[in-house]
Amino acid sequence: MTERLTADVAIIGGGTAGCAAALVLRKAGMSVVLLEKGLCGAGASGVNFGGVRQQGRHMAELPLARRSRAIWQNLSAFLGEDVEFEPTGHIKLARSESDMAEL
Repeated sequence: MTERLTADVAIIGGGTAGCAAALVLRKAGMSVVLLEKGLCGAGASGVNFGGVRQQGRHMAELPLARRSRAIWQNLSAFLGEDVEFEPTGHIKLARSESDMAEL
């Protein structure tokens, strides 16, 4: 006979968003099952540049970007683990006149 497991929430995908959601839900006291077909963080979350920036954002994105930056600043303390976050700045390069016009 197979034992059935239950959880308050099932999350499909172990990328940054899925793992973050699982963490916050667990800290809120909910039971969580996170399902990932491979290794957590090994898909798109693990291979993109993933800048934590406020500069160069659309004005509508700025409140969320500012909130995100504050979370990243305190993430090591929240997790009890060094996440190696180092705020270093942001730069955009113009390689043509059209790039310069956009910047």
